[in-house]
Amino acid sequence: MSNYPYKEHWILEIKDISREKIEKVQHFVPYADVYIKQLGLTEIEEFSQQFEPYGVTLVKILGESHIAFHSWPEYNYLHIDLLTCIELGLTKEKLQFLTEEVFEAEDVHIRQVN
Repeated sequence: MSNYPYKEHWILEIKDISREKIEKVQHFVPYADVYIKQLGLTEIEEFSQQFEPYGVTLVKILGESHIAFHSWPEYNYLHIDLLTCIELGLTKEKLQFLTEEVFEAEDVHIRQVN
């Protein structure tokens, strides 16, 4: 038994994602919001940074911890870091399906951090 609080920590790498979805904050946030809602998470606050000429960092503070999105549109690449302090019962398969569905991506690599 661990002396640390419970957590689920997932790293997702999405390749070959549509550049238009991830190059500007205003285009990306609606996808992120749907993703968070589908995961059953509670958004508390949002911080975003638009990079020039393109690229986005979006961090959502959640009731359950946080989720951070970092995009590199020039490589059609999105990185997601999801950390929760409660058990969500997520599986790699569930995250794979949801990520492909919301972001319409086929090349998704997921790993759980212990």
